[in-house]
Amino acid sequence: MFTRDLPTFLERNAISSEVWERSGFTWEQLVEIADHYEARKIALGNAAEFLVKPIQQLPQVHSVRWRIKDTEHVLEKIVRKRFEGSSKYLTITRENYTEKITDLIGLRAIHLFKVDCYRIDAALRELWKPLEKPIIYIREGDQPPVQSKSFSVKKHPAGYRSIHYVLSSQPVQEPIKFELQVRTIFEEGWSEIDHQIRYPNFSDNPLVSYFLTIFNRMAGSADEMGGFVQDLVSTLKEAQAEVENKEASLRAMENQIHELTELKKQDAESQHIISNLKSEIDSLRRMPSHDSMTALGSRAMGRKLGLFGSVDLDSAVRKIVKDSLAYSSSAKDVKELLSNTSSAAALARALKDMDKK
Repeated sequence: MFTRDLPTFLERNAISSEVWERSGFTWEQLVEIADHYEARKIALGNAAEFLVKPIQQLPQVHSVRWRIKDTEHVLEKIVRKRFEGSSKYLTITRENYTEKITDLIGLRAIHLFKVDCYRIDAALRELWKPLEKPIIYIREGDQPPVQSKSFSVKKHPAGYRSIHYVLSSQPVQEPIKFELQVRTIFEEGWSEIDHQIRYPNFSDNPLVSYFLTIFNRMAGSADEMGGFVQDLVSTLKEAQAEVENKEASLRAMENQIHELTELKKQDAESQHIISNLKSEIDSLRRMPSHDSMTALGSRAMGRKLGLFGSVDLDSAVRKIVKDSLAYSSSAKDVKELLSNTSSAAALARALKDMDKK
């Protein structure tokens, strides 16, 4: 709740009588704006909570904070801006102050790595169209951002670092302007501590300012170290992926060599079998017709008998066939016997039948 006493207001907000008089504003005008603003605070808070959700869902955003501007800070800003001669504030009234003051709702998106701000920026521009060109505030001595074409870059005299957006949305009946600040968690820490210490006490104390400047540099170095560690991890992952890919390639090559070796062995075995078959054919060609028929039948029966065990069936068949010649005067009978007999047992029975005859 703001004070309705002008002297108390001026003292509490460090406004000199000269600044107040040169602002050209009346206390009644300020109170009228204050009353209207106090009545709208709950609605503004609801709107701020509505605006937080889409920002918080961005993957690069660590956290989101929001606040509704304090009533006396609104009034102090009006007096100060009019004293400074801001044309926008020279015509401010109860009816238009929500249009002219863009930070009645303030949101702050915190992220971990400095480079994330560009991806956050791209996502924000898909949600809302900036009413003004966003401003990147940097410290004296900082290198200007590489990707700064879509921003205005300004050096902040107090070493403040952040990106400021002025945006508009309509979560309620009328459009609402709001300010969004995007900064790293280290920039946030320094800014909060600086604000707590510097204002309202010791704002001009050179010793306090000196150590706050050192603290500011440490926060900047922490941001740089965070980015370095992020790049280091990315490089290590790439190197590990290369090692894994190399190992996978070597294993694939080994498998191919193994397959080629197996194929070569199979080819050698095939060549050996073919060579043996050719030798057998040549052998059969050189045999007399009766012997070649016997050998051919023996091999044929050997292939049949091979289905029934692991014994040397080819020699067994040759013996059976040889014995059968004693009972048959015709090779024709043996050939017929061999072609019509499908097993060793059947062959034995057939030979016994021939013996009986």
